[in-house]
Amino acid sequence: MVPGADSNALGAASATPVVRTDGPVAYGTLHVALVHLGGSDPAALPRVTTRAEGTTLVADVTWADGAQDAIRLPAVEKEAWKDQHRA
Repeated sequence: MVPGADSNALGAASATPVVRTDGPVAYGTLHVALVHLGGSDPAALPRVTTRAEGTTLVADVTWADGAQDAIRLPAVEKEAWKDQHRA
């Protein structure tokens, strides 16, 4: 969390969730971050699994109420991909 003072419309004191890796972003690697902002039991966080459909990476999300979403991340040509933090 990054604390802030008078930095946004949510109040005088707030904190912003921040996600980072120990190394550079890797081509073709999926990173999943679950951030609990309160209001419900943390045990109610969604379940996330991954699978491949050919060259497409799919993240399947199952929510606490049983609803499901599939997020498809199609392959990007490696030549066109650029690590924006190193660009």
